Amino acid sequence: DITDDEEYEARLYLLRKVISGRIYAENDNKDIGAYCVSLSARTLVYKGMFLAYQVGAYYRDLSDPRFETALILVHQRFSTNTFPSWKLAHPYRMVAHNGEINTVRGNNNWMAARQASVDSELFGNNISK
Repeated sequence: DITDDEEYEARLYLLRKVISGRIYAENDNKDIGAYCVSLSARTLVYKGMFLAYQVGAYYRDLSDPRFETALILVHQRFSTNTFPSWKLAHPYRMVAHNGEINTVRGNNNWMAARQASVDSELFGNNISK
């Protein structure tokens, strides 16, 4: 049984992690372009490859009077040394930046080395998912 909103959000987060992991595992650990940006009962995260002025026309619910919007944050950039692609379009789940990320392998290794020390009262034994 879910006791409060925080636990519900935590379970949705874990569900997103399990779904993402299963998609990856069932495709021989290959990136097939499936990417769940967010799974939350409180917020929606949109992703698209367009200019800021196009957001409202593309996601029409943002102009629906029944839809409450507290904040819209748009990251817009033009590729300088990579060809534009869906995978490289913001938002990413864990980072927003204003330049090229040239140390992805280093960052991944840094995080992997610290995963064993991560602890959470909210997630308990599910933290490894």
